Amino acid sequence: MVALSRRGYRLSMPAPGRVELDADDVWAAASTVIVVLGRRARRRGLRVAALAASVSGDEAVMLDSDERPVGPTIMALDTRSADTARRWAATAAGERIYRITGLPVHPAHPLVRLLWLREHEPDRFRRIARVLCWEEYLALRLGLPPVSDPSVAARTMAWDIDAGRWSGELLTLAGLPVGLFPDVRPSGQAVGEVPAPLAQALSLPAGVVLATGGLDQAVATLGAGVTEPGHAMVGTGSWEALTALTALPPRDTTALRTSGMALGPFVVPARLAALATQVGGGSLIAWLRDLLAPGMPIGRFLRLAPDRVTDLLVLPHVEGSYSPWMDPASRTAIAGLSLETGRGQMVRATVEGITFELRLNVERLDAAGIRVAEVRCTGGGARSGAWVQLKADVLGRPMVLVDVTENGAFGAACLAGQAIGLFPAADEAARRFVRPLRTVEPRPDMVARYKEAFARYRLLYPALRDLRAETQAGAGPASSRTRRS
Repeated sequence: MVALSRRGYRLSMPAPGRVELDADDVWAAASTVIVVLGRRARRRGLRVAALAASVSGDEAVMLDSDERPVGPTIMALDTRSADTARRWAATAAGERIYRITGLPVHPAHPLVRLLWLREHEPDRFRRIARVLCWEEYLALRLGLPPVSDPSVAARTMAWDIDAGRWSGELLTLAGLPVGLFPDVRPSGQAVGEVPAPLAQALSLPAGVVLATGGLDQAVATLGAGVTEPGHAMVGTGSWEALTALTALPPRDTTALRTSGMALGPFVVPARLAALATQVGGGSLIAWLRDLLAPGMPIGRFLRLAPDRVTDLLVLPHVEGSYSPWMDPASRTAIAGLSLETGRGQMVRATVEGITFELRLNVERLDAAGIRVAEVRCTGGGARSGAWVQLKADVLGRPMVLVDVTENGAFGAACLAGQAIGLFPAADEAARRFVRPLRTVEPRPDMVARYKEAFARYRLLYPALRDLRAETQAGAGPASSRTRRS
């Protein structure tokens, strides 16, 4: 790593369930980062030769005919189009949509957002001339054609992953023109040279090339050195995401679809990536820290946990479940509390719950025929040796730590290098430069204990789900509730 620069975005929440971001703020942050890195490289006598982006999916900037945003960007966390998603699943059939796109139907995907805008904000919808995800929008702001790659295009719910093109069937059914969406090229291909005046304004040399990048989880997986089928990466940040590679699509994708797992193009040819995401991760740990030990550094807080199996069960659905339950209404629950429960046990049980969800996702992958032999750990959670060891014990698989900390940015650099011929292929660059630091093996005695604990844990969510359904079904007029009680 030569230089590192960070900028954040301030989300807008104008109403309950609505989460938005001004696209101009994204460009302002990205351009500032580019300027900082360009200047630092120049001071070190280095020349920036190429750029590539690792971007979040499930979001799109809607542009008018003058290439100006038509209102703020609706973010993935926004739930306004939940009813639209349900109707779309009924119209197009959820199973058919999954076979074409590799995506379970969800309110976040840009195609669903377009349907919502057409119904609820028709004036805004009529002004939309282009639909660009963040990768293409950045290309446009860099003065180049807005070109996407398959891993990002596949998050729109309009891309046919088998045919490798925009799905005429789904777009016709949705009543949307294919011309709304950009051209698509494989990851790691040159889009063009940034125009000289703009390059100079960004502290870049003339001739710098923009390359196609990819979806953040796919690019980060590449940047962790995961390139072969049977290997996976788990990134533990605010959320926790598991990405597993396979060479061939499963014959039966039911286990993936019903678990809310996406199956889409990877940023390396002849590979597919299965992606499982759970909301409970670092955000739940941070919440618990703020409750039990305000101000304590997260690393120190995690060290409060004893190295033993607890009697508590924590369902880590702090903001619902994506994978494996696909239940946005589920919430965190703690079972087994007593007056003897201390902070350390609470911390340990919470990390156990997050890791039990990871095991459930691995089991769903196994059921689909996607075997996970080795997992590489990245993100903030990888800095906790105890948490990495817990993952190995609960999954019964080795966990590998690597020497790349910013693996998303590193994966993008590999793709940029491929585009200008610096590397013959991005995956070869990743295998060459990413070094395993340490392999954490599962401990047989803890594996056995966690097998018993996991058997109890997997009963927790179904029981709470059924209780919630019974409670909702039983909620009637006050007089009837009184008679029942």
